[in-house]
Amino acid sequence: MQCAALATLPNFLYPSDVFPSSRFYAEDLSTPAIAHSSPWHVTLTESPGTGATPDIHRLKKRTLEKAAFGI
Repeated sequence: MQCAALATLPNFLYPSDVFPSSRFYAEDLSTPAIAHSSPWHVTLTESPGTGATPDIHRLKKRTLEKAAFGI
């Protein structure tokens, strides 16, 4: 999502490749997944940031170990 967000900036001439999530992942761990809106086009959200939100249920399902760090 970061590369896609950068590609929308003015004067950004050479964005990195932006592929649909399904090319690399059977199930994306964030929503919405990157998808083509038409051939060679990706439509991004207009919300600030990358527009992706971690899917907590998918993350928990895939987590093998976790650690907490406190100050």
